[in-house]
Amino acid sequence: MGAYRERYENQLNSISIYGEEYIVGEWYDFLVLKTFKMPGTDEYFVLKSRNGNHFLIPAAYYKGYGLTPGTMIKCTVDKINCSGRIFLEPEHPYFTIGKEYVFRLTDKTQRTSSKFRVIKQYKLKDEQDNEVLAEYVSNFHLPLHSLFQAEVRRIRKGALILGNVRVINNC
Repeated sequence: MGAYRERYENQLNSISIYGEEYIVGEWYDFLVLKTFKMPGTDEYFVLKSRNGNHFLIPAAYYKGYGLTPGTMIKCTVDKINCSGRIFLEPEHPYFTIGKEYVFRLTDKTQRTSSKFRVIKQYKLKDEQDNEVLAEYVSNFHLPLHSLFQAEVRRIRKGALILGNVRVINNC
């Protein structure tokens, strides 16, 4: 419980900006205004809330989402850090949190997180041939090119966080 408490006690559950309240886990509508790039930085999408508040989200994570200026999108508040910065996660165009899907594993790597956990990163294709990145924290081994079913537990920075993984076919 100590590690869990330490990770989340410095995060806020809600914040109000110019009369507009944002709550972690809630969905809000935004207008994609434009893409924006300052010299020496990454490209961002500029979003505008219903009350006129502006937000930036990194374009690199959401290239496959079909976000274009002038479109309305839904975003959830993923987290609010201790300095009040709001992290938004756009609704995924293909996958819904809590639903199960069948995937084929096309490539895999692993990295070590800042908390020294090994995080397995997968490149997957779904049944409609959509490519997606996913992460799965487990000692469970998935063979390359295997077919498996998994629940989308969360979507963060455009990557699926999977759970309840069951191998259907080892190729």
